[in-house]
Order: sequence, then structure tokens, then C-alpha cells
Amino acid sequence: MARPLRIYFDGAWYHVMNRGINKGNIFYNDTHRYKFLDLLGKTREIYGIEIHAYCLMNNHYHLIIQTPRGNISQAMKYLNSQYARIVNVSMDRDGPLFKGRFKAILISADEYLIQLSRYIHLNPLKAKIITDLSKFKWSSYPAYIDKTKYPEWLTKIEIIKRFGKKPFPIKYKNYVHDKSCFNLDNFYQTSKQKPILGSDDFCKMIDEYVRSHSLSAEIVGKDRIVTPPSMKEIVTCICGHFGIKDELTHMINKPSGNLPRKIFMYICRKYGGYSLQKISDALGNISYKGVSKAFVSICKNQSQLNKAEKILAELKKLTEG
Repeated sequence: MARPLRIYFDGAWYHVMNRGINKGNIFYNDTHRYKFLDLLGKTREIYGIEIHAYCLMNNHYHLIIQTPRGNISQAMKYLNSQYARIVNVSMDRDGPLFKGRFKAILISADEYLIQLSRYIHLNPLKAKIITDLSKFKWSSYPAYIDKTKYPEWLTKIEIIKRFGKKPFPIKYKNYVHDKSCFNLDNFYQTSKQKPILGSDDFCKMIDEYVRSHSLSAEIVGKDRIVTPPSMKEIVTCICGHFGIKDELTHMINKPSGNLPRKIFMYICRKYGGYSLQKISDALGNISYKGVSKAFVSICKNQSQLNKAEKILAELKKLTEG
């Protein structure tokens, strides 16, 4: 059977899901859930995705994600593979954890964002796992109704602004529990689920994009989309900071412990969203595993991390205006 079409573009919104193989669990304990949430934050950092809602059930998860860089596959491959490795090691198991590759339904956020958030947040209630959603700590629902429970990587602005003036928490809570509101059960319970959730006009616009690769329609949240810098821009900024010649070769010919070189790898990975292999290819004399070790190394060295973040801030000023 052919795989369903993946549709990518800068600013695309998705409802992302994945389930355990053979209907088995993917979360065996709270430690696994905390690890998954931590990985969500890291995935956001590395790939620049925005996470607007989440819900972790025992044998599956739901996410609402926007991809300013049009890189849903790269981001989800990282999240799922890293999490599967963590579970396999902790449970002394091997083999696949998930049923298959993740499922991503492209959504029209201006029409379905709050409806989808409601559908996702109601999952534990429908499954009769809990009777009070505010006490279910493995979804983003508490973060929307209680600002004290707020993962720093969760982007709430797009859902909040759809409810107008304050008090948002009360309005959102009433909306989620209002049984008269339109729900998406019929859409998700069909045997042959559509890969797009949107109006006829939205589906037509996506169809035209697929055929022409020219997307002219307004994208929700487009004002927050930032194009990542090129490797050349990263090099120029780093070399300017250290006062060395503005050429990549002056970095790749240095020993592996060279700080400008390590900062180049760090910024390319965290802010540029470049793959380990692409960074390795650019440097020329280090493997992708070496790049990964360098990234971890600089994260553990506070003085080097502070220096990298200072240069990153300089780069953002230059590239983001």
C-alpha cells in the first residue's frame, strides 16, 4: 500500500499522532512521560517547530504543531527515534516502539485550531482515565486554564487570541466542556481518514500547491515565522565575534576542540535546524557522531554555552532585524 502523501511548506499546521506497535503502550511510567515532554522541548529548539497543544495517553500521543521551516518529517523522526531509544534502554527491550511512522493531518488553523485543541484535550475524559481534566498533567489543558502550569516551550498565543478579551482561562474551560460545540469525532472515526482537515477552499488551495508548489494563501501565525540563517551567515557572525578571517576553512582546519568551530556546530544544530550529517559535510573532517558529541559537550560546559548563546543573540539581531 502506498504511503499517504506528506505535504510540507513553511508555516504548515499539523495534527500529529503516533501509536504503539500492536496497540501496546508507549508510556510505561511517569518517567517516560517526563522524558517525552523534555524531548518535545529539545525538538522545538533544534527544528524550530511550534507546539500548540499535546496530550499523552498510554498507547498514543496527540500534538498540534506548526512548522515555520516546513520540516515536520525531520522533527518527528528525531522525536520518535530518540524517545524509542530511551524506552528500549529503560525497559531492556528492542525492536520498534511505534506502530509505524507518525500520522500528520494538515489542518487549516484559522478554521479548526481551537476545535482540534478541544478534541485533543478531551481525550482523557472520553477514555474515562480522569473526571477532572485540570488534574490530568500529561496534556497542555492545565497550561491553558492555569498559567502556573506552563511548559516554556508551549506556544499558546494562537489559541488564546481566538477568544478575544480576558478572562481567557474561563472562556476556554467553558468551550472545552460545552457539549453543544461542534466536535471532530466524525472526522476521526471514519475508516479512511482524510490527510487534510479544512474547508473546501483550503483543500483546493493545498491541491493547487501540491501541483504547482506555489502557495500564495495567508498562513496563520506567519508573522512569527523566521527563516533560519544560512551556514555562511553563521560563519560570518562567529568569525566577526572572534576577529578571525571570514572563511569557513579557517574553522574546519582548526583542531576539534576549537571553540569557534564548536559554536558553529551548536548554532547550526539549535538555531539553524541543520541535520548532523549536513553539518558534518560542511565541516568536512568530522563525522555526524562527532557533531552530536560536540553539541552535547558545549551544552554541558556553562562558560562555552554562555559564549555560544551570546553569539546566537548577535546572529538573531543580524538575521531577524
